Amino acid sequence: MLVSKNLIKALSKTTAIIVIVLVVIIAVVAGFLVLQQPGTTTTPTTTPQTRQFKLATILPGSIQDADFNTLGYLGTLHIKEKYGIDVAYSEGVSVADAERVAKEYISLGYNIIFFHGGQFVSVGQKVANEHPDVVVIITGYGRIENLPPNVWQLDPAFHKGFYVLGAIAANVTKTGVICYVSGVQLPFTVSEVNAVKQALRDLGKNVTFIPVWTGDFNDPVKAKTVTTNLIDQGCDVVMSSLNLANYGLFEAIKEANATKGLYVLATTKYTDKSSMLPKNLITSYIYDYGIALEYIVGQIMNNVRTGYYEIEFGNASYIKFPLKFVPNEVNEWAMKLQNMVATGKVVVVFNTTLG
Repeated sequence: MLVSKNLIKALSKTTAIIVIVLVVIIAVVAGFLVLQQPGTTTTPTTTPQTRQFKLATILPGSIQDADFNTLGYLGTLHIKEKYGIDVAYSEGVSVADAERVAKEYISLGYNIIFFHGGQFVSVGQKVANEHPDVVVIITGYGRIENLPPNVWQLDPAFHKGFYVLGAIAANVTKTGVICYVSGVQLPFTVSEVNAVKQALRDLGKNVTFIPVWTGDFNDPVKAKTVTTNLIDQGCDVVMSSLNLANYGLFEAIKEANATKGLYVLATTKYTDKSSMLPKNLITSYIYDYGIALEYIVGQIMNNVRTGYYEIEFGNASYIKFPLKFVPNEVNEWAMKLQNMVATGKVVVVFNTTLG
């Protein structure tokens, strides 16, 4: 077959082009195969996902108690707002049921479990030991030693405020008898009582101080009965360390004022309860758990999985001023005393031995 010279030239050019294309394709394929060999670093198509945190809070009582449990609930909501992480809570959880509730949250991917209450200290440590990938926050009073490496302790340091409350009560009593009403005799309630006793000693006040435990932080009937008996013994300033049982304590004070012609004053804890006892409440010992949780959760998100945080008196906890139903000089003096405790000029001893 005859082929023209021009055709031969054209075919030669086409062949050259094909060869070049084939060389390029082979190079690309070879490069791709090399990149797939073990040990070869490739550029990821997506950025790695950072660890997602989820917080679950376990509460011993109702979030509607306007007291301790309300504070834990509000602190949990603060974390959601501050850090934008998922949060959840369970209220009215007994000690016997707390471990089960915590494990259910863990199975749902919650990796920060906050036990809001000193009754959960042992349960919290058990959960932490069994779930090392989870960080547990416990509420404990006084520094707890030898905690698991994935436990944060939140210490409310209640005793500092009760030193100031005891000093206030000693300066406003007319009868010379002040009293303390709480639920269960626990280390933190004993520390509150001892702080009041220290204040009386430090001030040199010759005042009779009567502490009583009703056996239940949330039983208004028991609180009313106990408070009525104390008022009958001459107590005219009642320092409360109760939760829902405050309603019974308030009723006893109102009845004493209305039927016995007495003027009994009171102080409360956790939240401002002046609207519940508007004519008799001197002040409230306020707590903000949002500040504490913000710090602890922030540390956890920075991979600090264990630590101790004492709620700062004078900031995250404080006596509400101005005081009501007391002379102005007592108000001014008490403000200075709170500052001295907050700055460490007055050291309040954490003492859990009842003597």
